[in-house]
Amino acid sequence: MPQDAPVTPAHIAELKTKLLDARSLFQSGLTERAVATKLNTEALVRLRRDSYVNGEFWDSASLADRHLAAMLAVQRAAGSPRVFSHRSAASLYGLPIWSAWMGRICGTPLDPASTKVVDITSTAKRGTRSRSLRRHRGTLRPEDVEIVAGLSCTSPSRTVIDLACTEPFGIALACTDALLREMFTVNRLVDTQSWHEWQDELITYTRRHARRRGMAVTRALATLADPRTDSPLESISRLRFHQLGIAVIPQVRIAAEHTGWLYLDFVLHEQGIFGECDGAMKYSDKQLLNYRTPAEVVLQEKQRQDWAAGESGMRGVRWGAKDVTTAAVFAERLRAFKVEVPGSPTLQFGRETAAFLLRLP
Repeated sequence: MPQDAPVTPAHIAELKTKLLDARSLFQSGLTERAVATKLNTEALVRLRRDSYVNGEFWDSASLADRHLAAMLAVQRAAGSPRVFSHRSAASLYGLPIWSAWMGRICGTPLDPASTKVVDITSTAKRGTRSRSLRRHRGTLRPEDVEIVAGLSCTSPSRTVIDLACTEPFGIALACTDALLREMFTVNRLVDTQSWHEWQDELITYTRRHARRRGMAVTRALATLADPRTDSPLESISRLRFHQLGIAVIPQVRIAAEHTGWLYLDFVLHEQGIFGECDGAMKYSDKQLLNYRTPAEVVLQEKQRQDWAAGESGMRGVRWGAKDVTTAAVFAERLRAFKVEVPGSPTLQFGRETAAFLLRLP
């Protein structure tokens, strides 16, 4: 499933086939003792009462798929539609909510067991939490609910608000970037008018409900999120640039060496510098390697950077995930490459947003 793409009905149908209940286990010939043994040895994993998956599936599944399976177990047990929200809605939209490295740098290390805890929003008098269900109290307008792959979940805007209330800002920003990319870009072309209309509507909502929890963070998300960002690492990098007061333009197009176009992650237009950020997965993930060796990828990236420098007339700077853990760490990396770093948040988005950026690590 591509990152930032909503889950498909086919994917949900496939995950449903992984769910087991006590009846099916006993019909397969297992006894209660045998089921208990499988649970103890993790050959069988319990998602909630009377919902299980094979340990082999659980071990090989992504964290997102583990959570989707847990959501399906909750839906099956409920008997009536639930409105999935927060991390569960983010999972349906295919957002990078289960990114382990973002959790580390944002101060919330990811607990794999948390994939079993499902978020729903309802009008119950109080929010409750069990080992498998986290119920949030809230009023949902008709426009706050959508159907994704046959499951009810909060709308993109409502999901952004919920993430603003519950997640570290960096994770919420990366998820919002991904949502906007899915909603407002086609083949790298951005529907700027629709993007800014969405932005204005969400900011207006936060002003009208100023006393509600999370409105200041939601307003910052609406202001800073950008559909031109291609990855969570770019989202965090752009946030650090804003914190340090460095003006950047994301995804700048230049002519490729032979045909087509190259897209530079960032251009520091006031300094004549372009920046490229690389996650470690580019050099280790089999799908991203695409039958190339890590050494071949390194060489191709070097050739790409040399061409970009010659074509654009700018010098290039590179960094990885370890370099954006905080604004101070990123500043040190940039200064090592003779990049001018003002060190105080940009005023590009107004004083309120600058004050908000100043409070982030």
